Amino acid sequence: MLNFKDCLSWIYMHTELATIDQLSFDENACRSVSESKQQQYNFDKYAELFQTRHPDMIRPASCDGLNAIKHCERLFFVEYKNGNVVAKNGQTNEITLKSKPATNIEKKLYDSVLMLEYEGLINLAGNQCIALVVVRNDAVPRSEAEADSLQPTANPVFPQLMRTADEFNIRSAAGLAEKLYLAVKVVIVDIFERDYLPHLEV
Repeated sequence: MLNFKDCLSWIYMHTELATIDQLSFDENACRSVSESKQQQYNFDKYAELFQTRHPDMIRPASCDGLNAIKHCERLFFVEYKNGNVVAKNGQTNEITLKSKPATNIEKKLYDSVLMLEYEGLINLAGNQCIALVVVRNDAVPRSEAEADSLQPTANPVFPQLMRTADEFNIRSAAGLAEKLYLAVKVVIVDIFERDYLPHLEV
């Protein structure tokens, strides 16, 4: 396994940088999830080049972007989801992703880290990866009253942040892909841009 600095150097040499508004652009909706001009590694491009290095393998699914937080040696995979992808349980008021988007995202999360492990860049036992699924604000079905009534819990990504109604899980129970990560968060774009983006580096 490479050290963290060499891991980032390898990723830099085998992908390209793109702005978040480019990576989060939805051709069907003709809009980006985020208009940020901050840069990320284009991880779809990494997956494309991964297949050329390993032609005997089927092209893996991949998250849209990748960042790092260098001082704590964490990799952040980011997936952007536009449209009506969020569901609310009428009995429990729990907010999760709808079944089809959840399955699609879990495949991307799973393949993304396995690519890096396969090429010797990371050790999954070290839990050095975090995933963020960023959705548009208008995708979250809740009222302000419901948001105020939720009890926040500790956020394992940044201890100073509290979990709110704008952060929730992919499914009610963690899937296999999520167990490969230190943390997986679904966040609305405002929370992503305010609380996460300032910490993310390339």
